[in-house]
Amino acid sequence: MGDLNAVSTEPALQEFMTTNGVHDLIAESNEGTPPATYSRSANRLDYILGNHQAQRAVTKSGALGLHDGILSDHTMQWVDSHISQ
Repeated sequence: MGDLNAVSTEPALQEFMTTNGVHDLIAESNEGTPPATYSRSANRLDYILGNHQAQRAVTKSGALGLHDGILSDHTMQWVDSHISQ
């Protein structure tokens, strides 16, 4: 998880994800564009990234609204997963 201060299309973030073999678990497990995650930006800046195994285990994911669950200027991101052995 991270406050990466980048939009998902920025080359530096794309390179980081490719180099480290990680996927955007929120975007890849939901239809449409994920909502903004920071109160002072219209962009999504917070991510939960995971490798291919984590990606396959995701059953649900999403984001709470601003100030729902936590008192912060960022929204809470969450991922539910099923890990089989």
